[in-house]
Amino acid sequence: MFEFIRFIFIAITGLLSISWLISRGGWNDLAEKYKTDNGLPNTFLTTKDQHITFKRENKSGVSSFDSLGVGVSDQGLYLSYTGTLPNLLNSFPALLIPWSDIAYRKIASASSSRGYYTFYLGKPRIVRFSLNADTVDKLEQDYGESIFRNKLGEPESSD
Repeated sequence: MFEFIRFIFIAITGLLSISWLISRGGWNDLAEKYKTDNGLPNTFLTTKDQHITFKRENKSGVSSFDSLGVGVSDQGLYLSYTGTLPNLLNSFPALLIPWSDIAYRKIASASSSRGYYTFYLGKPRIVRFSLNADTVDKLEQDYGESIFRNKLGEPESSD
């Protein structure tokens, strides 16, 4: 019986540690400034066809997600954790980054005819992450206008 209890304790401790370590890769830095209790925006989708990596701009640390909730509203870009790991201790609170704190650029890609967009979040820049062009197009289609260009202007080019 003691072995079973020890196993459960180690498993729970391991999940908490993994959740904490992943949140150190930039999500926590964003959450300090952009955590929100707002509900999901009307235009929201879960990315499942791409791997999302948050890279800190000025510190070491990377968070990677197989799926991420992404939404747009007049207020900004909404991000929420939708991964397979449990969101223990609310390590990944929902984020709402105002448009004024976002820059982006379009990157041409040899592996995709449409390329992808890299977003730089925070002022000063805290984190960067990328979405494929199809995801950005889907968000804008659902929103009903080119919200990224309307709010952020034309993207910088990677040429």
